[in-house]
Amino acid sequence: MCNKIENYNIKLSNDQIILFFKTIKKKNNLVKGKKETIKNLISNKISFLIIASNCLIDTKLHIFHYCLLYKVKFCFFSGNSKELGQLCDLKHKACILGILRN
Repeated sequence: MCNKIENYNIKLSNDQIILFFKTIKKKNNLVKGKKETIKNLISNKISFLIIASNCLIDTKLHIFHYCLLYKVKFCFFSGNSKELGQLCDLKHKACILGILRN
C-alpha cells in the first residue's frame, strides 16, 4: 500500500502551499475539515488534498484509502492543524483541506 500511496503524494514546500492557497481562496473551492472533506472525497468532488503534520493516524488511513480509490493527489503541510487553519483564515484548527474539482 505504501508504494501506491507514494504515487499520489506530491512534494510541495510550505511557501508553495501558501501561494497555492492565496489562489484557491479567491475561487471559494476550498473544503475545510475532516468530515466535510471525507464526505466530498467519497462523492468524488475533491481533486487535491492538503494534510497537516499532526493529523491523526486513523484519519490519514481513511484519507489514503479514498485517495487510492478516487485517484486524488495530496501533499503534507509541515505545519500543524492550527497553522493550516490560520492559513485559510479559520478561527479553529483544520487537519485536512480539500480542493474541489472545477
